[in-house]
Amino acid sequence: MRKWVLALIILALVGAMALVLFRRRPDPPSLPRELSHFGLACLLYAQDHGGSMPADINTLPAAGMLNRDVASDLSARIEYLRPKEKASSIPSDVIIAYEAKANGSGYRSVLFMNGNVVALRESQFAGFQPARDGLVIVTPSGALGTEKIPGN
Repeated sequence: MRKWVLALIILALVGAMALVLFRRRPDPPSLPRELSHFGLACLLYAQDHGGSMPADINTLPAAGMLNRDVASDLSARIEYLRPKEKASSIPSDVIIAYEAKANGSGYRSVLFMNGNVVALRESQFAGFQPARDGLVIVTPSGALGTEKIPGN
């Protein structure tokens, strides 16, 4: 009888340790969703600051536009291309932020000025070209999920 109780206790302990060790880790926050929130926060910031876009990601929590933890996470995961123009004069097809490196699937999330977040293959992302003041625009050939620039 004693051996059975001891065996059950040991089995329960091993099971509890296995549960702790092999427990599924929570998925990290969705970068496209965070990029979308970041884009909205940038536009709200611009409305409150005479059309000027935020100087960097960490400007937004201080202005009450974005959670500090989200801003910290985004700082580590994206590149923010601060437009120098007033928000109202920036074309909607300009990229203002993008995932710093391709994810495991070979895609990068890209945030456009109009708030759209698009997943681009690494090869498509390489097709983007710098424009004035460090902005990036879609090339005339277009890209996945985006429209061609009229007149180019």
